[in-house]
Amino acid sequence: MKNIYAILSLVVLGFVFVNCGGSDSDDPATITDQQKAAKALKDGSPWAVVSVDAKPDGADAEALDGLEFSFGTTGSGVDIAPASFESDGVEALASDPGATWNWDGAGIGTIKLNHAFTTRLTNVQVLPNLDAPTSVKVTFELASIGGRTEGVGEYTVTLE
Repeated sequence: MKNIYAILSLVVLGFVFVNCGGSDSDDPATITDQQKAAKALKDGSPWAVVSVDAKPDGADAEALDGLEFSFGTTGSGVDIAPASFESDGVEALASDPGATWNWDGAGIGTIKLNHAFTTRLTNVQVLPNLDAPTSVKVTFELASIGGRTEGVGEYTVTLE
């Protein structure tokens, strides 16, 4: 009878350890691509423009020299979420205090901005991948640059 109690005790303890061994919030498999990308964008901030890959005809790419984006988040692991956004380095494109960002849709292709120089960053690419990012490529639309109409249009930039 003692052996049966000993065996049952071991089985119960084994069951408890397996089922109560910790939460799955640290399990990378449960973290979505949006959460991975949010962490990558925050950890790499500030992201500075290193190249202007596409611009409107006649626009001066040098007008974006010094432009930096910083992405803030709240939480961590499976609770990480987009929060603050800051653009700096080009006075006409500086974000307002309290600017924020969020994903627009289910994927990581579009970022919605509030109180920033533009309303969206599109064609977002975290390169070479979400797990080891070294650069970010985005496209945005400029309606004006400091009240000037030169350079109005769509830009694609690479940030590091």
